[in-house]
Amino acid sequence: MSATYADQSIERLKNAADRLLSTNRPAGSQLEVCASSESERRLVFENDDLSVVSETSGDRFGLRLLHNEHTGFATTNSAETGRLLHTLHEAESLAATAPPSPFDALAVPTEAHRTTVYNLDALHGRSGEDSDEFAGDDLPFEAMQRILAEAKRDARVAIDRVEFSFSDSVRTVVNSHGIHLTQKEQLASWFIMGMARDGAQVTSFDYDGGSAATVIDLFEDITRRVADFRDSVIGSLNPRKGRTYKGPVLLHPYAVLDLLVGTVSFNAKSRAHLDGISPWVDRYAGDGRLTEPVAHPSLLLYEDPHDLSRPAGTRFFDREGNLTARHEIVKDGRLIFLAENCHTAKRSGRAITGNATGDGRSLPDHGFSNLTLDISPDGIIRPQPLPELLRTMKEGLLLKRFSGNEDPISGRFSGVAKNSRWVENGEICFGVQEVMVSGDLFGLLRDVIAASTERMVASGGWSAPYLLVDGCSVVFD
Repeated sequence: MSATYADQSIERLKNAADRLLSTNRPAGSQLEVCASSESERRLVFENDDLSVVSETSGDRFGLRLLHNEHTGFATTNSAETGRLLHTLHEAESLAATAPPSPFDALAVPTEAHRTTVYNLDALHGRSGEDSDEFAGDDLPFEAMQRILAEAKRDARVAIDRVEFSFSDSVRTVVNSHGIHLTQKEQLASWFIMGMARDGAQVTSFDYDGGSAATVIDLFEDITRRVADFRDSVIGSLNPRKGRTYKGPVLLHPYAVLDLLVGTVSFNAKSRAHLDGISPWVDRYAGDGRLTEPVAHPSLLLYEDPHDLSRPAGTRFFDREGNLTARHEIVKDGRLIFLAENCHTAKRSGRAITGNATGDGRSLPDHGFSNLTLDISPDGIIRPQPLPELLRTMKEGLLLKRFSGNEDPISGRFSGVAKNSRWVENGEICFGVQEVMVSGDLFGLLRDVIAASTERMVASGGWSAPYLLVDGCSVVFD
């Protein structure tokens, strides 16, 4: 992976976008170019075998053309002029035959659009000779060896697959309104999946992974997360039955993110309200309106796409070129923010929030980056260390992974708890056999009993503590 790959890509993408914007288009039309380029080195361990490092690189261009309230979109992976022009003509043809899209719009520069290139490598302290610290030929193997060694500290861990990659990437958004933004970054990412095996006994699969923007952070992340993975699968050996009950369940941070944060994320998107499918349509507390709460008053949910400690979700501008920002989404139990892209903002009459998601492979969607579920310092819940939280719980299920159906519209969920534990007398006692759990997601959001001081960050950058919630049905066969 060349140290100059990103810089060369910036110039190549810029020149390609400039050529497209200077090309004759239908009078009155608007053009957006969403482009990216990535060089990746990947190492895979599977079936007890280490594959050779694979190296790939390539460009991607997504062209969106708006003309007379019609939208056409086409994509190509070539920066060659002829191919780009062909793709532009394809977008024009699609716009000519597309149904009307009166709310589609492109980003418009603001006074805050001063920076044109966001160099995340420099923000992470890398510059000059240190700007490509992931370039060493031995580093992928050293990282893979660390993952395997940490996992195999217990011989009962059976590894199914490990992936490790370094990427050097650039993404650019340019449009005919004057938007011209670029973000460049290097990122190391890894993933492990496996189980525990002891004689004829085999546990359920578990998995974990992470991302890092520096070598130091990378190896610290591997050591910590692989230890958690190892303890998780080993702790699932010799499972037993707990008791069937309805009441409090302790949600592991990964279950909090899956069940609760995922539900809020869906219902905090503007489109879900505009289409009338969110049950929170009448609970958006924008413009200071007093509405019914959607969560416990101690819960605080916010996004921070500028948080450099979670590089997988760091975004200084969105898919459309609008600048991103930190947003509080749920505060004092009320929904106070809705994610908007250009389309939903024009349709709703609200301000654009910089929450367009996606890349040059498709039209923009909207969502969140680096979501954090936290406990408000002004709330009645006081976070406590996990051992104290377990003593508060006394007895019941600690749910780590959920496999089943969860509906963010009705709030109903039902499925199987995996890699989970049984708590007795305020202590984690044993792994449980796969057990059915069900309940109401909206009820769990409101019926929070306690939270931990410990928290975890998932591989995509979302973060949460352990939460003790009430109202779950736990059924053992």
